[in-house]
Amino acid sequence: MDNATKALYIAGTILMAIMVVSVVVLVWNNASDWLGSEERMKVSDQIRAFNTDYEAFNKKLLRATDVISIINKAENNNRKYAKTNNIPTTRQIRKDEVNEPNYFITIEISFLWDFPDGSGSGYLDTSGYFSTIRNNETNLQNFKENLIFDCTTTGYNTETGRINYMKFVGYDKKQIIDNS
Repeated sequence: MDNATKALYIAGTILMAIMVVSVVVLVWNNASDWLGSEERMKVSDQIRAFNTDYEAFNKKLLRATDVISIINKAENNNRKYAKTNNIPTTRQIRKDEVNEPNYFITIEISFLWDFPDGSGSGYLDTSGYFSTIRNNETNLQNFKENLIFDCTTTGYNTETGRINYMKFVGYDKKQIIDNS
């Protein structure tokens, strides 16, 4: 009888130890999950705030100054992730010049010189055109006074969820007034 009591006592102690270890593991896992979800929420909030700054420009009838602002915002973002600080400010940074390609933002500007009535409309692609405008005060003033823009496309990086592409189409104000 004495041995049976000792055996039950040992078995009970082992079961209690297993239960205590199980509770510790359960608490540890729950705490890790909670901390991980806090971090995911923080990252999600940062992405949402980042995208909100750009999504404010995702609309029709933007002024040229709005487009200049979004271009400058994108260039500042791209310079932030540039591999080197030696890139001249007079030209745009290329995607291969940044450390984090997933954070690179491309702003495309096209001009529709004829108001889109379904016939004879043509786009002029502007790789580097804006740098020429920005560096000439007269051209910049004409750009600001004579054009309005529509944001036609917004793209998001599939890995980060951040905006990585926006396309703006510029219209000559005079043509819009003449066609209305």
